[in-house]
Formats: sequence, structure tokens, C-alpha cells
Amino acid sequence: MPTTLTSKNIPDDVCLPREQLTFEAVREIQREAEALSIGSEHEVDARRELERVRDCNCSACGRAFASVAVRLGAKLLTADGKVLKAFAQHTVAFAAA
Repeated sequence: MPTTLTSKNIPDDVCLPREQLTFEAVREIQREAEALSIGSEHEVDARRELERVRDCNCSACGRAFASVAVRLGAKLLTADGKVLKAFAQHTVAFAAA
């Protein structure tokens, strides 16, 4: 069964930089991000993606985002070297300024 990738699927404390932002500030950022993404969700077959992760040496998350980019004919902006290598034609390296 396909899984929809949205910020609603991510537990509240996964990426909380506790020293930099309050919980309420992070929740507000999450609400704004969700509002901006309404209508832009894309389904990914979670089982198929996990099976593909075995073959490309990427994280499941990186693989899933790359899969959506490939399906949309878009470039994925990433700093993940494994994703860049595995999906060279579909990715653009993010270089910190």
C-alpha cells in the first residue's frame, strides 16, 4: 500500500534543535510547511522503496525523495552524497554558501 510522505508522518521530536528553537516555534514552522504543501503530496510505495534501498546504498528517506523527483521529471536538491551518486541524472548538489 502506498505511503504518503508528509510532515504529518514525522514525530514531533525527530529534528528538534532544542538549543535553537522552542517546541512552539517548531510547531508553527511545521504548520506553515504543511499549509504550503497542501495539494503537493506524492505517494510512494513504501515496500518497493525499501527493497530498492538495498540496491542503491541510500537512506530510505533519500531514496523516496529521489523516487518522487524521478516520477515528476524534476531535479532533487540534496547534500546527500549517496543520493547524488545513485541518482546523478536526477539530482543537484546543494553546496552550503
